[in-house]
Amino acid sequence: MCALNVEKGMKLFMKKIVRFLKQHRVAVIFTLFFLLVLLQHQFMWLHHDDYAYASLSYVDIGNVGNQYGISEIFQFLITHYMNWGGRVLCFFVECSLLRLGLPVYRFVQSLVIALIFYFIYKILLSKTHLKDYQLAILTVSMYGMLDIMLLRNSIFWASASVSYLFPLLPFFMMVYVTQRKCKEYITLASVLGFLAAFSQEQIAVMTIIYAILFIGNEWLLKKEKDKSQLVFLLFSVVGFLILMLAPGNQLRLDASPSFANLSLFQKFATTIPAIISGVFATYNGMFLALFFITIFVISFINLTKYSSNWFIKLCSISNFIIVVLSLLMENNNYFTYFTSMTTNSIILFLINVVYVVQLIGIVISICYCFYKGENFLFIELFLASLASLGAMLVAPYYPPRSSLPFILVTFIFIIYVIGNVISKVPKLSNIFVCTILIVAFVNYATIVRGYFKNNSVNQYNDNLLVSTSEKIQNGEKIDSIILKKLKDPTYGGDMPYYENREYILPWIKNYYSIPQDVEIIYTD
Repeated sequence: MCALNVEKGMKLFMKKIVRFLKQHRVAVIFTLFFLLVLLQHQFMWLHHDDYAYASLSYVDIGNVGNQYGISEIFQFLITHYMNWGGRVLCFFVECSLLRLGLPVYRFVQSLVIALIFYFIYKILLSKTHLKDYQLAILTVSMYGMLDIMLLRNSIFWASASVSYLFPLLPFFMMVYVTQRKCKEYITLASVLGFLAAFSQEQIAVMTIIYAILFIGNEWLLKKEKDKSQLVFLLFSVVGFLILMLAPGNQLRLDASPSFANLSLFQKFATTIPAIISGVFATYNGMFLALFFITIFVISFINLTKYSSNWFIKLCSISNFIIVVLSLLMENNNYFTYFTSMTTNSIILFLINVVYVVQLIGIVISICYCFYKGENFLFIELFLASLASLGAMLVAPYYPPRSSLPFILVTFIFIIYVIGNVISKVPKLSNIFVCTILIVAFVNYATIVRGYFKNNSVNQYNDNLLVSTSEKIQNGEKIDSIILKKLKDPTYGGDMPYYENREYILPWIKNYYSIPQDVEIIYTD
């Protein structure tokens, strides 16, 4: 009798668990996603200029180590604004979090990532035919489609992450608020738009373009003219102006006179190929595979459903050629293959002209498909994401992290297009979703294993630097510190033992409050 009661109790308990999981399945998916991201971040360490910002010595206000108050942070930010650049909101976040400790930073960044993908899910929820749990799984899988080179140069580099990743949270929240039009949405959108635009130049441009397109859609297409929406745009512009009018920005431009002195045409001739090669770089392979598949589907829809227009047909045929060639190439894609075949400047110029024409065809195809399908949100977001790349047309160089805003926003219509294709075969939809999840998890696990491999070295170096600093503070004389090199440099940032990276050493010494005359030596 007792055994029967136990068995009934277990069955009842399991039913409650199943019912709970079914009722809260989306919350469970995003909680698990957050925990997986948090696990990955346990192997994230400071590197490069993280030490400079964590010790307030990027622009020198005196050696404060890693213990300082709010007044020192503000003094640092004012000096930064006047002498280096306007991204003071981003670096306020970084300095404040790292002052509390690296574990706090890891937790907050993991939460930011989880929330970014949650709001991507919320933006798409009413747009797709997928079940909520399928959409949630597909959305979190996109994080696993970020390749190591992009991840290490943006998300796993704190000083880059606060500039290129963190501002995307208020941006996606702003998009969600404006689409949902909840009560007081103008106020919320204005605050969020200001925060996004005041953070980083590319995201500022993206925010303003989205605001203009959103208002244009509301006024011209929906005929719902609401002048209060201009407040939302105004706040975004104000945030952008505060960011861009920093005296430090001009000082930085003066440090690149060779680029600044070029004509506009010469700048474009330099930056357009750099942007194309940066976005379509082989290290973005997983994202590009999804992007090309999405372009193929959109072009197919344009040809078979929407258009008898010869121009759209021509664009679609061009897209098919690009996609097929890209998917057939093992270690290359269409936009990197032909430029790799020659070093002749004239031929390279002509190739890039063709690239630009074909890319315009892709943009027109995407916008046309979404316009005919009356999915204006995706047009607004896609053009805004392109504007984030357009901001780099006047920048002296194009680092890999500059692609992050474009990629994360583009994930929205990738999920929409692939999700709607999957939903048309409901019997196989779970298999497709699980396949994408498995691919993403394999990449995630590979990256975790790579950073874990270096974790013991980073932990050893950190412990040794902390203990040595304490000894020095207690009066012990130390002339040198012997640290270890990373086991696998792929899973780490720039280190002071790399060529021309010796300038990192003073920042490390500042962070750990070690005198500058103490020698730091790295050994294998």
